[in-house]
Amino acid sequence: MPLTPFDEPGQVEHIDVEDAACLERWAQRLGVDVEAVRNTVIAVGPNSEAVALRLTSARGAAD
Repeated sequence: MPLTPFDEPGQVEHIDVEDAACLERWAQRLGVDVEAVRNTVIAVGPNSEAVALRLTSARGAAD
């Protein structure tokens, strides 16, 4: 079963840029590399919903 950004609707987590395992988990969930997650957290903050929204909209713009 593939991972989704959020296991339950409305679930928001804090993404810690100092935690390599956390960054890797979110990179896998969002289908991007770790640097993309790190850079996005720096840009929009650690709210996982905001990070997912920024990365999915950026990916849509690139398609």
